[in-house]
Amino acid sequence: MQDTIAEPRPAELSQVPSRGRGAALFNLVAGWVLLVGFVAASAGLVLQGSAPDSRFDLLKMLERDALAGVGSSVEIARHGEWDEGGARAATRTPVDGYRTVEVRWREGLWHRYTTYVVASSEKEARKAAREYDRTVGIVVAPQTLAEQLEEVQPQLSIGEYDSSWTSRGSIEIFDVEWGGPTWAMLLGLTVWLGTVTRLMVGPEPWRLTRWGWAWPILLAWPVGVPAFLLLSGATGLFAPRSSTVPAQRVGGLASLILTRVLVWLVTAALV
Repeated sequence: MQDTIAEPRPAELSQVPSRGRGAALFNLVAGWVLLVGFVAASAGLVLQGSAPDSRFDLLKMLERDALAGVGSSVEIARHGEWDEGGARAATRTPVDGYRTVEVRWREGLWHRYTTYVVASSEKEARKAAREYDRTVGIVVAPQTLAEQLEEVQPQLSIGEYDSSWTSRGSIEIFDVEWGGPTWAMLLGLTVWLGTVTRLMVGPEPWRLTRWGWAWPILLAWPVGVPAFLLLSGATGLFAPRSSTVPAQRVGGLASLILTRVLVWLVTAALV
């Protein structure tokens, strides 16, 4: 069974009959809109997103800065209005029961965050321990979360960030959970749906068959979507070289195997 078929040769827009120029121009503009949307969604997830970490990652950062003699800063998530006292007051334990406190910090260009539980008593702390895994730190009254972190890093600055006006969600990228703004995730979903539609109803793609492109778009979308928009002819970029003998396109079976291998390698490297 042959898994490649002849490559359609790229044609200049001026060579397309006038009846088809409108459709060709529409497909080209749609491809560029999708590419710009993908870049915007990716930028939002990278610049405003963050990967969840354990309290051990936060403590390691604080210990490193303390040993180097430099200050550290963290931010406490604010949901709606706070009582008097701001971020530091939000690290106190409740009068009764327990609640979660999200702590965020920056390492290089990346935001990272972890969750602590502040409990009013040892009994409440044991309840929280049954609900959360060991990577979640638990602070028991009368100690506050701020005091616990300052034991590790005395030069600690505690700020706040408002998470109520910017709704957030999470998405799995190669089995790694990534949190980010909802607008970026909705834009990314729209781009993905548009890319699938472009693949299904648009012109024959370059380099891979429709099924050949379908597998990376469906199974490895962070790589498959931009690859399709850049290399399939959707935006007219990186056209294959013209030759007297048409190139062969990769079909669905070969693409499926290569995509599964790619997903396995990337997941193994990240997890």
